[in-house]
Amino acid sequence: MPGEMLGCETAGVRGETIRLLYVDESSEPTAAELEAAADRFTVHTAASAETALDELQEQSFDCIVSEYELPGMDGVELLETVRELDETMPFVLYTDSGSEAVAAQAVSRDVSEYIIKEDDQYAALADRIVDAVDRQHSTQLTTRALAGARDGVAVFDETGEFQYVNEAYASVYGYEPAELINRGWEQLYPEQEITRYENEVVPRLHAEGGWLGECECLHRDGFRFRSTHSISQLDGGGHICVLHHGSVRSVER
Repeated sequence: MPGEMLGCETAGVRGETIRLLYVDESSEPTAAELEAAADRFTVHTAASAETALDELQEQSFDCIVSEYELPGMDGVELLETVRELDETMPFVLYTDSGSEAVAAQAVSRDVSEYIIKEDDQYAALADRIVDAVDRQHSTQLTTRALAGARDGVAVFDETGEFQYVNEAYASVYGYEPAELINRGWEQLYPEQEITRYENEVVPRLHAEGGWLGECECLHRDGFRFRSTHSISQLDGGGHICVLHHGSVRSVER
């Protein structure tokens, strides 16, 4: 599973120690400056991407800060390798050899922060690191809360494909969460409900940002049931759907 090899133990809460791995051939001066800029940092160093990957398998870190120019494997390649192991580890590319091409590559591989080196900016760099770690921690807490919620919770994008489904939501329909990811929500509802969504729910979402009502649903085994749903628009596009615990009842034919 993502994250197991890295053993990430995110501090996340402001005031707690943040364990940094700083990757650069000449890492010691910056490591010392970062520890001076934020006394909550514990900074470990690696002179190459290969050494950094070895460190990540041996120890737990809350954030990686890396130069782009590294021996053997560059910082973007290191980022790509880290993302294969852990999709959420905060990763800051901190470089004095930046370019639009490097920035584009880093962003496409989900870099947390991309920062060009400047003199005497260690306090600002420390703030950006703390923000990246705290964002990741907040996301983890939200995901854990949703995963354990009694209500079913699902997030689908603007195309109607599920991007997140908790256990409570998937189990009502007879699925495991992973079986629904990147699949359309329409498979879970009869044709009349899909038509109703387009004609009734979508206009309400556009006008008011949310909808609450009862609808008919399809279980994977073929039987139908009714439940109360609330749907809200997300700022970034897509919607979040909550299937209310205790509202599920069978449809009599």
